[in-house]
Amino acid sequence: MRRGIIFLLLLFSFVAGSWKNVRDDDVASYYILTDDGSVYRDGAYVTQIHRGMKMAAGDDAYFVLTRDGDVYENEMRVHQFPGAIDIAANESVYYVLQADGRIYKEDQNILTIPDAIAIAAGGGDFYVLTKDGSVYRNEEHIGYVGGAVDIAASGDDYFVLTLDGTVYKNRYNQRKVENAIQLAASADGFYTLTSEGDIYLDNSKIGLEKQGIDIAAVGE
Repeated sequence: MRRGIIFLLLLFSFVAGSWKNVRDDDVASYYILTDDGSVYRDGAYVTQIHRGMKMAAGDDAYFVLTRDGDVYENEMRVHQFPGAIDIAANESVYYVLQADGRIYKEDQNILTIPDAIAIAAGGGDFYVLTKDGSVYRNEEHIGYVGGAVDIAASGDDYFVLTLDGTVYKNRYNQRKVENAIQLAASADGFYTLTSEGDIYLDNSKIGLEKQGIDIAAVGE
Protein backbone atom coordinates (compact mmCIF):
# COMPACT_ATOMS: atom_id res chain seq x y z
CA MET A 1 0.00 0.00 0.00
CA ARG A 2 2.79 2.37 0.96
CA ARG A 3 4.62 1.64 -2.30
CA GLY A 4 1.43 2.41 -4.22
CA ILE A 5 1.05 5.79 -2.51
CA ILE A 6 4.69 6.67 -3.19
CA PHE A 7 4.25 5.71 -6.86
CA LEU A 8 1.15 7.89 -7.16
CA LEU A 9 2.95 10.84 -5.55
CA LEU A 10 5.90 10.44 -7.94
CA LEU A 11 3.53 10.19 -10.92
CA PHE A 12 1.66 13.33 -9.82
CA SER A 13 4.94 15.21 -9.43
CA PHE A 14 6.06 14.16 -12.92
CA VAL A 15 2.75 15.15 -14.53
CA ALA A 16 2.69 18.48 -12.68
CA GLY A 17 6.26 19.17 -13.69
CA SER A 18 5.54 18.31 -17.32
CA TRP A 19 2.49 20.59 -17.34
CA LYS A 20 4.55 23.40 -15.87
CA ASN A 21 7.19 22.98 -18.58
CA VAL A 22 4.57 23.15 -21.30
CA ARG A 23 3.16 26.32 -19.81
CA ASP A 24 6.61 27.90 -19.42
CA ASP A 25 7.51 27.09 -23.03
CA ASP A 26 4.16 28.30 -24.39
CA VAL A 27 5.70 31.29 -26.19
CA ALA A 28 4.58 32.33 -29.66
CA SER A 29 7.21 31.85 -32.33
CA TYR A 30 5.47 33.63 -35.23
CA TYR A 31 2.37 35.60 -36.14
CA ILE A 32 0.53 35.79 -39.46
CA LEU A 33 -1.67 38.68 -40.62
CA THR A 34 -4.23 37.88 -43.32
CA ASP A 35 -5.85 40.07 -45.95
CA ASP A 36 -9.00 40.53 -43.83
CA GLY A 37 -6.99 41.66 -40.79
CA SER A 38 -7.09 38.37 -38.93
CA VAL A 39 -4.13 37.64 -36.65
CA TYR A 40 -2.90 34.08 -36.11
CA ARG A 41 -0.31 32.94 -33.58
CA ASP A 42 1.46 29.70 -34.51
CA GLY A 43 -1.58 28.74 -36.60
CA ALA A 44 -4.21 29.58 -33.96
CA TYR A 45 -6.66 32.44 -34.48
CA VAL A 46 -6.14 35.38 -32.09
CA THR A 47 -8.23 38.34 -33.24
CA GLN A 48 -9.14 40.56 -36.18
CA ILE A 49 -7.87 44.11 -36.70
CA HIS A 50 -9.95 45.83 -39.38
CA ARG A 51 -7.86 46.95 -42.39
CA GLY A 52 -4.65 45.58 -40.89
CA MET A 53 -1.80 45.56 -43.44
CA LYS A 54 1.52 45.13 -41.56
CA MET A 55 2.50 43.63 -38.24
CA ALA A 56 5.40 43.20 -35.83
CA ALA A 57 6.02 41.28 -32.63
CA GLY A 58 7.72 42.27 -29.40
CA ASP A 59 8.49 40.10 -26.39
CA ASP A 60 5.12 40.57 -24.70
CA ALA A 61 2.87 41.98 -27.43
CA TYR A 62 2.14 42.08 -31.14
CA PHE A 63 1.57 45.27 -33.12
CA VAL A 64 -0.64 45.79 -36.16
CA LEU A 65 -0.53 48.75 -38.54
CA THR A 66 -3.71 49.42 -40.51
CA ARG A 67 -4.21 50.99 -43.92
CA ASP A 68 -5.51 54.08 -42.11
CA GLY A 69 -2.29 54.40 -40.11
CA ASP A 70 -3.71 53.15 -36.82
CA VAL A 71 -1.31 51.21 -34.60
CA TYR A 72 -2.71 48.48 -32.36
CA GLU A 73 -0.83 46.91 -29.48
CA ASN A 74 -2.56 43.57 -29.19
CA GLU A 75 -6.21 44.62 -29.55
CA MET A 76 -5.84 48.18 -28.23
CA ARG A 77 -5.43 51.16 -30.56
CA VAL A 78 -2.48 53.18 -29.26
CA HIS A 79 -1.64 55.75 -31.93
CA GLN A 80 -2.25 56.90 -35.50
CA PHE A 81 0.32 57.68 -38.22
CA PRO A 82 -1.40 58.72 -41.47
CA GLY A 83 0.76 57.65 -44.40
CA ALA A 84 2.59 54.91 -42.47
CA ILE A 85 3.84 51.97 -44.57
CA ASP A 86 5.60 49.62 -42.13
CA ILE A 87 6.02 48.76 -38.46
CA ALA A 88 8.68 46.99 -36.41
CA ALA A 89 9.05 46.07 -32.74
CA ASN A 90 11.88 45.39 -30.33
CA GLU A 91 10.85 44.04 -26.94
CA SER A 92 7.97 46.37 -25.96
CA VAL A 93 8.97 49.32 -28.19
CA TYR A 94 7.55 49.81 -31.69
CA TYR A 95 8.85 51.79 -34.68
CA VAL A 96 6.77 53.16 -37.53
CA LEU A 97 8.00 54.07 -41.01
CA GLN A 98 6.21 56.77 -42.99
CA ALA A 99 6.01 56.87 -46.79
CA ASP A 100 8.24 59.97 -46.84
CA GLY A 101 10.99 58.18 -44.87
CA ARG A 102 10.22 59.60 -41.44
CA ILE A 103 10.83 57.10 -38.65
CA TYR A 104 8.97 57.18 -35.35
CA LYS A 105 9.91 55.44 -32.12
CA GLU A 106 6.43 55.20 -30.72
CA ASP A 107 5.19 58.83 -30.93
CA GLN A 108 8.60 60.51 -31.37
CA ASN A 109 10.06 61.33 -34.79
CA ILE A 110 13.70 60.23 -34.49
CA LEU A 111 15.07 60.18 -38.04
CA THR A 112 14.30 60.51 -41.74
CA ILE A 113 15.80 58.22 -44.38
CA PRO A 114 14.68 59.16 -47.91
CA ASP A 115 13.23 56.40 -50.11
CA ALA A 116 12.87 53.97 -47.18
CA ILE A 117 10.53 51.07 -47.93
CA ALA A 118 10.79 48.75 -44.91
CA ILE A 119 11.85 48.76 -41.26
CA ALA A 120 12.91 46.09 -38.76
CA ALA A 121 14.17 46.05 -35.17
CA GLY A 122 16.43 43.82 -33.13
CA GLY A 123 19.10 43.95 -30.46
CA GLY A 124 18.15 47.47 -29.42
CA ASP A 125 18.64 48.85 -32.95
CA PHE A 126 16.37 49.52 -35.90
CA TYR A 127 17.18 48.66 -39.51
CA VAL A 128 15.88 50.39 -42.61
CA LEU A 129 15.82 49.23 -46.23
CA THR A 130 15.60 51.74 -49.09
CA LYS A 131 14.35 51.43 -52.68
CA ASP A 132 17.88 51.03 -54.06
CA GLY A 133 18.71 48.20 -51.61
CA SER A 134 20.70 50.26 -49.11
CA VAL A 135 20.58 48.96 -45.53
CA TYR A 136 20.86 51.25 -42.50
CA ARG A 137 21.38 50.36 -38.85
CA ASN A 138 19.99 53.38 -37.06
CA GLU A 139 21.69 56.27 -38.93
CA GLU A 140 24.61 54.24 -40.28
CA HIS A 141 24.70 52.86 -43.80
CA ILE A 142 25.95 49.27 -43.40
CA GLY A 143 25.31 47.49 -46.68
CA TYR A 144 23.60 47.11 -50.00
CA VAL A 145 21.52 44.26 -51.48
CA GLY A 146 20.26 44.71 -55.02
CA GLY A 147 16.60 43.93 -55.64
CA ALA A 148 15.76 43.93 -51.93
CA VAL A 149 12.08 44.12 -50.94
CA ASP A 150 11.94 43.39 -47.20
CA ILE A 151 14.13 43.39 -44.09
CA ALA A 152 14.07 41.64 -40.71
CA ALA A 153 16.33 41.58 -37.67
CA SER A 154 17.06 39.54 -34.57
CA GLY A 155 19.75 40.32 -32.02
CA ASP A 156 22.75 41.73 -33.88
CA ASP A 157 21.81 40.07 -37.19
CA TYR A 158 19.76 41.45 -40.04
CA PHE A 159 18.13 39.60 -42.93
CA VAL A 160 17.15 40.87 -46.36
CA LEU A 161 14.69 39.36 -48.84
CA THR A 162 15.07 40.06 -52.56
CA LEU A 163 12.51 40.08 -55.34
CA ASP A 164 13.51 36.59 -56.51
CA GLY A 165 13.09 35.08 -53.02
CA THR A 166 16.75 35.02 -51.99
CA VAL A 167 17.39 35.61 -48.29
CA TYR A 168 20.60 37.24 -47.10
CA LYS A 169 21.91 37.29 -43.53
CA ASN A 170 24.32 40.16 -42.90
CA ARG A 171 25.01 40.37 -46.68
CA TYR A 172 25.64 36.61 -47.02
CA ASN A 173 23.35 34.46 -49.15
CA GLN A 174 21.38 31.95 -47.04
CA ARG A 175 18.90 30.32 -49.39
CA LYS A 176 16.20 30.98 -51.96
CA VAL A 177 12.51 30.57 -51.17
CA GLU A 178 10.37 30.50 -54.29
CA ASN A 179 7.63 33.16 -54.32
CA ALA A 180 8.64 34.57 -50.91
CA ILE A 181 7.01 37.95 -50.30
CA GLN A 182 7.58 38.68 -46.60
CA LEU A 183 10.37 38.09 -44.11
CA ALA A 184 10.69 37.89 -40.31
CA ALA A 185 13.39 36.76 -37.90
CA SER A 186 13.87 35.59 -34.33
CA ALA A 187 16.38 33.63 -32.29
CA ASP A 188 14.96 30.51 -33.98
CA GLY A 189 16.05 31.69 -37.45
CA PHE A 190 14.38 33.49 -40.33
CA TYR A 191 10.77 33.07 -41.42
CA THR A 192 9.42 33.59 -44.92
CA LEU A 193 5.85 33.85 -46.18
CA THR A 194 5.16 33.07 -49.83
CA SER A 195 2.48 34.39 -52.16
CA GLU A 196 0.75 30.97 -51.87
CA GLY A 197 0.68 31.26 -48.08
CA ASP A 198 3.46 28.78 -47.34
CA ILE A 199 5.35 29.55 -44.12
CA TYR A 200 9.00 28.55 -43.79
CA LEU A 201 11.44 28.60 -40.89
CA ASP A 202 14.89 28.54 -42.52
CA ASN A 203 14.68 25.49 -44.83
CA SER A 204 11.57 23.84 -43.37
CA LYS A 205 7.93 24.43 -44.23
CA ILE A 206 6.06 24.84 -40.95
CA GLY A 207 2.62 26.06 -41.95
CA LEU A 208 0.15 27.36 -44.52
CA GLU A 209 -2.12 30.41 -44.49
CA LYS A 210 -3.37 31.13 -47.99
CA GLN A 211 -4.69 34.59 -47.11
CA GLY A 212 -1.47 35.62 -45.33
CA ILE A 213 -0.05 39.04 -46.22
CA ASP A 214 2.56 39.55 -43.49
CA ILE A 215 4.56 37.56 -40.96
CA ALA A 216 6.18 38.60 -37.68
CA ALA A 217 8.34 36.80 -35.14
CA VAL A 218 9.35 37.52 -31.57
CA GLY A 219 12.75 39.16 -31.76
CA GLU A 220 12.11 40.79 -35.13
